[in-house]
Amino acid sequence: MGGEEGEGLMDQWWTFRRHLIRLLERLGAFLAVLLIIALSLALSGFLAAEALILAERALKLLMVCFALVLASHLLLQGAGFLREVWSLFALAVLALSFMLEWPGLLALLLLRLFPALGLWPELAALLWAGKYLVRMIRQLLRGLLALLILFACAVLLLTAAFADLYPDHFGTLSRSFFTLVHVLDLLGSEANGLGSLAIWLVMTVWALAALLCLAHCLRLLMPDFWQTLELEEELELVQEATSEMKLMQLETRLLSEEFAVEAEAERLLIRAETDRILREVEGLRRQMQRFTRPRG
Repeated sequence: MGGEEGEGLMDQWWTFRRHLIRLLERLGAFLAVLLIIALSLALSGFLAAEALILAERALKLLMVCFALVLASHLLLQGAGFLREVWSLFALAVLALSFMLEWPGLLALLLLRLFPALGLWPELAALLWAGKYLVRMIRQLLRGLLALLILFACAVLLLTAAFADLYPDHFGTLSRSFFTLVHVLDLLGSEANGLGSLAIWLVMTVWALAALLCLAHCLRLLMPDFWQTLELEEELELVQEATSEMKLMQLETRLLSEEFAVEAEAERLLIRAETDRILREVEGLRRQMQRFTRPRG
């Protein structure tokens, strides 16, 4: 009976503890809302001096009450309190606001509205948008770097190829660069002594640059299309590797069958030779029996 009564009391205690924890959670959320309201009133600038003093005192009192609620949570839950992220977050915010004497940190308690109102998908969407923006900027920088490398290579090649023929346009690196940039001025440059070959080379450089920009724009605007192309390329590589593996397996099987045929042929040859030797031995035995047979 004593054991059953002890178990009943323990169950009642755990039930009471669970209800008390829920009550403290609701009280903590209510105090957090009151803290935000008091902080907003204290920072609003619309209150009179007496009302502002009352708001600051109410804010400090609410901070003490909130600290007592968190301490009660810690006493009731023990190590379980430390496994709850938002409880640790509220404790850290409150401790920092006390130590730094900066109640404005309590505004971070508004972040508890995310789990309370189920706003995690919106926050996840914000993070996804940030990641996409960073990826887009990185892709743009990579495209810009590719363009700079392309133009630098073109300037060096044009200067090396046409410095002696067209010194006014490609005599130095800076002249080659300005000639490359002012591409529209080259359309009527044959009269100024610039050959068609140089014009076509400059146009080719700009065509390559336009294709490069188009590829990067398509990669940014249609990432799924490029992912599909990459997947198709990877699939082709996998199919080629699979075909090579199948060919190797077929060659291995053919070699195995060839070895098996050779082994079978050797076995048949050995058997035929053995049969021939046995027949010769049998013939010799018969001859010996005929010569050794006693005469009547």
